Amino acid sequence: MEKLLIIGGSGLLGGHLIRYAKNDFEVVATYKHHPFKMDGCRSIHMDITDRKKTEHLVLKEKPDLIVLTAAQRDLDYCETNKEEVRKINVEGVNNVAEASKKVQAKLIFLSTDMVYDGKKDHYIEEDSPNPINYYGDTKLKGEIAVANTVDEYAIARVSFLYDWIIFGHTSNFVAWIFRNLKEGNQIELFTDQLRNATYIKSACHALINIFNKNENGIFHVAGKTCVTRHYIGMKVAEVFGFDKDLISASDSSKSDWRAKRPRKCCLDVNKMKKRLGVNPMDIEEGLLAMKKAATRWD
Repeated sequence: MEKLLIIGGSGLLGGHLIRYAKNDFEVVATYKHHPFKMDGCRSIHMDITDRKKTEHLVLKEKPDLIVLTAAQRDLDYCETNKEEVRKINVEGVNNVAEASKKVQAKLIFLSTDMVYDGKKDHYIEEDSPNPINYYGDTKLKGEIAVANTVDEYAIARVSFLYDWIIFGHTSNFVAWIFRNLKEGNQIELFTDQLRNATYIKSACHALINIFNKNENGIFHVAGKTCVTRHYIGMKVAEVFGFDKDLISASDSSKSDWRAKRPRKCCLDVNKMKKRLGVNPMDIEEGLLAMKKAATRWD
C-alpha cells in the first residue's frame, strides 16, 4: 500500500482528506498546535518552519505522496504579521519541497484563488497571478518554491472550502452561517464578492486523482459556480430549513478587513473535470450532499 503524508492533518481539509484516503493509503498526518487521533491514521507533531525536523520526518516516513495543506490562512492576520507568515507560507513550503525531492515523493501543494487580482471574469490555470494581499503573495511564492524544487508536483488552487467540521478548532463560512441561523441570529452577508464555493469531498477526490492519474502542474480545485456570500447564506437557509428573513444583504465596504479581497475571483474548472475526472458540485448540490451525511455540527 502506498503511503500518504498529509502535512496539516488537523486542519479542515486535512481531516477530511484523512477520512477520504485512509482505505486506499497508509496515512500519516501531521499537526502543529492541535494533537488529534483518527482511526486509520498515525498523527505526528511537525513544524514546517523547522527545516531539519521537517527533513528528518520526511526521510523517515518516505511517503509516495505528500499533500501540503499547512498554512497561515487568515488574510487579515497575514497583513499585520508578515514575518511570521512568511516563515510558514514561504520558508516552510520550501522546507517541505526540498525534503520531498530527497525522497522523490509527489508533492501536491494547496494554494488559493487569492493569487489572482479579481479583474477578469473567469480565470484559467494559465492566467498570470497578481495577488493583492499578503496572503496571496506568500502562497504564490510557495507555488514558485515547489515548482522550482520538486520534479513531480501539482499545485491545487482552492477556493472557499466548506463541509462538516471534524475537529472543533476548525471552521468555515458555511459552518458559521449554519450555526447563526440555527441559533436564530441575524446576519449580514455581502453581495459584492464572487468566489467558487467548494465542497471539500469534491476537493479530496480531485487531490487523490492528481496522484492516481499521475498529473502534474496547476489545477483549479473548486466548485462549479461562482457565487456571493449572500447567495450561499440563502442556500444554507433553503436547504436546511432556516428562516431566510434572518439574512440581510450588505456589501464589503462596511467591513473592517485589513487585507484587500478580489471582488470577483471566479475559477474555471474545466481542467479539473477533463483531466481529473471530477465533476464539481454547485453550492446547492454540495449542501444537499452534506444534509445526507451522518455528521452534524453541535
